[in-house]
Amino acid sequence: MKNSSTIILVVVLAILIVGSFSWSHIRIKWIELFKLDKTIVAYNSLGNMDGKAVQYVNGKIYFTVNLVNGIKQGWETIYYSNGKIKSKTFFVDGMPSEKGYLYTKDGKLAYSGNYKYGKPYGNWYEYYHNGRIKKYLLYGLQKDVAFTLGYDINGKLDLKEMSGLVVSPSLFTIVPGHKVPIPLDSVNVRAKSTDIKDLFITVANPQHTRLSVSVKINGTIHKFSDVKGNTIKIMNVFKESGKYNIFVESHLFNHENKIINGINIPTTVVK
Repeated sequence: MKNSSTIILVVVLAILIVGSFSWSHIRIKWIELFKLDKTIVAYNSLGNMDGKAVQYVNGKIYFTVNLVNGIKQGWETIYYSNGKIKSKTFFVDGMPSEKGYLYTKDGKLAYSGNYKYGKPYGNWYEYYHNGRIKKYLLYGLQKDVAFTLGYDINGKLDLKEMSGLVVSPSLFTIVPGHKVPIPLDSVNVRAKSTDIKDLFITVANPQHTRLSVSVKINGTIHKFSDVKGNTIKIMNVFKESGKYNIFVESHLFNHENKIINGINIPTTVVK
């Protein structure tokens, strides 16, 4: 009798499902009920993945991402096995761009920062468990941490936790048609392009500080008394072929206007 009741219940549920959903919906629901290690995604007329993609590992969501014609566009979210978010990264044309966030297993923000040229670039922050900033990190063009500065639990600067260079020595330029920047060393410039014009410099921009930068290029001085952002751009520097002697001088001030760091960087670029 018990088995008969079970069979009747299953049949009734099946009828209700058929009456409420199309066969495509039933298939999706079936997959969702029995998913273990699967990726659910739609395909467009070109045969490329399109729309929201969801991957399951051991029956739990591992990541979600939006795809446009097979290319990541928008937020990608990765999850811990406990269901908490592990990371969120924004994609543009398949490359990490703009913002990124990393979280602990209990859901607290661990790191946040910026992506550029498909990798970490510029300001990144590590956080205490209470949400306050623990450490500032400057990522340079080569995916290197060029500079770090610590903060105590109350948000004040911890100069004992300071290291590196407030200006990255990896100067670069951007040439139309190139998706990635070109490092400004004589070998790269000569080999890749003679169309370089602008100079880009990666600089630190930690909270509760002010950065002053002076750039001397073949006798011409460019001054930046309060740098905002992570990139200084000086336009039309390399107007003609030849040798360019560049000298970068910088000073990092605290909120009391006292110098706490600085660096002088001499370099030569040959176009």
